[in-house]
Amino acid sequence: MMQVYLISATDIQEPGASGTGAYVLSLFHNLRSEGVDTKLMAISSIEMEDVISVVRKTKHTYSYLLKLFAKTRGLNIPGDAIIHTQRADFLVPFLLFRKGGTRIITLHGPAIKSIHLRKNIFVYWVYKIMEKYAVNRADGIICVSEENRNFFLERFPHLKDITRVIPIGVDTSIFKPLNKELLRKKYNLNIDDNILLYVGRFSKEKRISSLFHILKKVKETYPDTKLVLVGDGPEKPESGPDILNIGTRAKQEVAELMNCADVLLLCSKFEGLPTVVLEAMACGLPVVSTKVGDVPKLVVDRMTGFTAEKIEKMPKLVKKVLENPARFKNNCVQTADKYSWEGITKKIINMYQKLSERK
Repeated sequence: MMQVYLISATDIQEPGASGTGAYVLSLFHNLRSEGVDTKLMAISSIEMEDVISVVRKTKHTYSYLLKLFAKTRGLNIPGDAIIHTQRADFLVPFLLFRKGGTRIITLHGPAIKSIHLRKNIFVYWVYKIMEKYAVNRADGIICVSEENRNFFLERFPHLKDITRVIPIGVDTSIFKPLNKELLRKKYNLNIDDNILLYVGRFSKEKRISSLFHILKKVKETYPDTKLVLVGDGPEKPESGPDILNIGTRAKQEVAELMNCADVLLLCSKFEGLPTVVLEAMACGLPVVSTKVGDVPKLVVDRMTGFTAEKIEKMPKLVKKVLENPARFKNNCVQTADKYSWEGITKKIINMYQKLSERK
């Protein structure tokens, strides 16, 4: 029987509003639903079935990685197991302390760019060395977007034959259109207000300060506009008169808040294929985003929202959406339906099988 180990610095108790945490937990549950014996090596302070706690609590990726080195040495993993990491450097402990098996890396975005932006030069070079060591010894590389794949192959063109695109999935049993009026009452949001929503990590590459600029400009035309922030991170802003920061929420609550909103904002400097965009669209929520990664493939102007080359143009586009947010709903839902987790999981299992047969 196929046995898979998913490796991710995801906190099981606080997986985050979206992004890699949501992806890996969805993949974990969907693989198990398909009958695949799957273990998740993650951050967990409690014992859970098929979850191996690497560290009980940490907010730092490199604390998880250091503990992963120690954990891997003493772990009895079958020789034919599939190791599927969610970052390149997470594969290094398995390369050093374990022989055999199938090794797969999923690249969720240009990690090297993010680390260069957020970390010091020493951390950047350590990651760069570990990334090179890992990808050159992997059996397969999954990129969640075409742009992500192109960026990766610019740096590692010799790995073209083992690199493929498998997009993220969306759980349409949770992220779906719901009753806006009832949910606004639940979250004490005025039914007549225009709600701008951000869901994700508060970090430099997300350009959080730009959200406040957009809010200010939109309020000049639509004074009854509020900004709701969902997530956590090193650049977490404070709440204000028209800004509600509600922290990290569970998936169901995120879906409900998306149904409360009129538009989702994304000001990122770079992305792959953001989970949050698909989740919003599955709820019928239009998106206004910077033109990054594969976002323009999902967010089609005047159909499912708008994309902008420059952040300065985003307030005008938000105002266009607020003229009639409901007109985007059907197109958003239909687009998201193409990315169901059922289909994505089958593609990943097929890749597992093919790579395992070559061993």
